[in-house]
Amino acid sequence: MKLPVAFGALGGLLLCAAVAASSAPAGHLLGSAAPVRRTAPAPYQRIVPAPAAVAPGGPGYTLGPRTVIRTTAGSGEVRAIGEQLAAAWRRTARLPLPVQETAAEAVTDGIRLRLDPYAGSFGEEGYRLQSDEDGVIVTAFRPAGLFRGTQTLRQLLPVGGAPWTVAGGAVTDTPRFAHRAATVEAVRPEGGGVARLKAYVDQLALYKINVLRTRGAWTADAYRELVRHARGRYMEVVPEPRRAEGSAVVMYARHEGASPAERAKLAQAVRAGARVILSPADRALSVRRAYEWDPGDCLPGVPRQAVLGVAAPPEYEQFQRVLGVAELGWSPAAALDWDAYRERLAAQGPRLDAMGVRYSRTPEVPWP
Repeated sequence: MKLPVAFGALGGLLLCAAVAASSAPAGHLLGSAAPVRRTAPAPYQRIVPAPAAVAPGGPGYTLGPRTVIRTTAGSGEVRAIGEQLAAAWRRTARLPLPVQETAAEAVTDGIRLRLDPYAGSFGEEGYRLQSDEDGVIVTAFRPAGLFRGTQTLRQLLPVGGAPWTVAGGAVTDTPRFAHRAATVEAVRPEGGGVARLKAYVDQLALYKINVLRTRGAWTADAYRELVRHARGRYMEVVPEPRRAEGSAVVMYARHEGASPAERAKLAQAVRAGARVILSPADRALSVRRAYEWDPGDCLPGVPRQAVLGVAAPPEYEQFQRVLGVAELGWSPAAALDWDAYRERLAAQGPRLDAMGVRYSRTPEVPWP
């Protein structure tokens, strides 16, 4: 069994980012005048990561005191997803939002979370979300897909205030890459302990991160608690591998271009069947340069099918860059557009503030 090669070579990423930045208008570069604030994007244009396909239109559904979250009958896993969704909303909507299992396909009012055994094209994490005046239906092939769909649904509702209306329309969504990771250092009691990291997992899950890479020395109890919490968010916790001679898992954290020898070694590993995880290792990258590169077409000798996914390095008060990596890992290549992304990122500002996320209000983004 071939293990993935984790390649955090900034050299490859800087080459891609630099090409994109060199052709950009001067007004978009870091240190230039603040961007002009345009009209706030409509609900379906605020979603991060950008979905694969969106069709807004028609009347939406307004949550109220009688709204019920209905889940596939007989599935405790789906019910748990419904309970998580209800708990997230109850804190701000002040609605009862009971969760009920139902087997009746004809019941479409309220919020419906359903597994469809014939929706295999969605894969493990894909989903379809449909909203009209009668209710919202999230359909998936696997529970992980339902969970991802509920995170999109959460982003379609306002951060606070009324009305709590999900705009009419539909989303059909599947991830581009299977591995979309963030990285955390070992927990420290003075930094908030495991509770802070569990909140961080919830924040990452909202943006469809599905792997949490850990660094440093952990106590067994802290690690078990983190793994248990992440599992409920369909996120795998894995220790970041250290480079070892002969290892099939290699991490690079470089601050200059990768040498020809390193690139040749990577290409050789790919030809042998290894998979690649790409990571922008330089924390000095601007939000734009960290976003404007294509993981599927970035390194010579590494075809798209050899790329398993992307990983964000540890980020302190730089959550806005983690969101860029999340979008690079999830959204189709055709959806990756800086001008559209910076507007959607700006629209996430109030939500990040409400969640207590540490991030930097960089001048490249027209934050509200």
